[in-house]
Amino acid sequence: MSPAPRRVAAGLVALLLLSPRAAPADPPPLEALAPRWDAGRVEAGTEIRHTYELRNRGPRPLRITVKPGCGCTTAAYDKEIPAGGRGTVTAVLDTTHVRGRVEKIVDVLTDDPKQPVVTLAILAESVRALVVEPGDQPTLRAPVGTLAPLALTVRAPDEAPFAITAVDDTPMLRATFVPADGAPGGPTAPHRRWRVTLTAAADLPVGIHRATVTLRTTAPRAARFALPSTLIVAGPLVAAPRELRVGAHHPTAGVRVASVDAAAFRVLRVQPSDPDLAAEARPAPDAHAWDVTVRYVGSPTRRGPLNAVVTIATDVPAQPTLVVRVSGTL
Repeated sequence: MSPAPRRVAAGLVALLLLSPRAAPADPPPLEALAPRWDAGRVEAGTEIRHTYELRNRGPRPLRITVKPGCGCTTAAYDKEIPAGGRGTVTAVLDTTHVRGRVEKIVDVLTDDPKQPVVTLAILAESVRALVVEPGDQPTLRAPVGTLAPLALTVRAPDEAPFAITAVDDTPMLRATFVPADGAPGGPTAPHRRWRVTLTAAADLPVGIHRATVTLRTTAPRAARFALPSTLIVAGPLVAAPRELRVGAHHPTAGVRVASVDAAAFRVLRVQPSDPDLAAEARPAPDAHAWDVTVRYVGSPTRRGPLNAVVTIATDVPAQPTLVVRVSGTL
């Protein structure tokens, strides 16, 4: 190598030797000792609780906030963890409406701007002692006065015979049961399959109603087996949209109320629940619809969230009122 290239190479080596080495990044101060917990198989409807332990490895106390994900809540947590100390977060998962394998998360945030979010996870497999087809949270949906009975098939996961001995129902939702497997034996003898028929009350008003029918059975772990049910009764009128946004930048919003079967009707009055809202209704160009306008008329200095409803009264006997939500930020 000629003298010139040797001098360049030597200079580069010297520069590298004299340059300060980058210090390794400090780990974040807050850590979860076991951030994932698996509850295993649980009976649907079980409330799962688990307490996670956090450690603050930093030189100062950390204030934390907790943001549960969808379907999970927190029962309690330490809002401040001392330097070098430990704290806990207790997560709760209600499996009433959960089926199969699920993973829910809880995010833990601190007042350290350099601290990444600490994610806690709770896992479970939610199973039921009986299989219900088409589903164990049945929904009956139809226009007012036309809700048809809904037939369900109930069996054990392993097809083992069992008996339904009684049902606990409500005046809103009645239930009957008969064997559905064609096997010999009376209505109280064990059978592999049962047909449960749910019948809604004929006079249910327009709206969303909830009722629970409970089966009493001889199946293992299903002495009392609940069927939470939803009854959706549609009316002859529809409002679109069902929620209005009114705020500082959008003080006025409108909703149209229309007749599904194109029958003439009248809006008698509109009443906001918030005194700072005004509402009026006028017939739409379409003879089978009305336009309702909602305006904010309160003080311009009002600040904060707006949460209200507007009740729309009509001359339709089957649907004397409609309710539209109003939300926004002032």
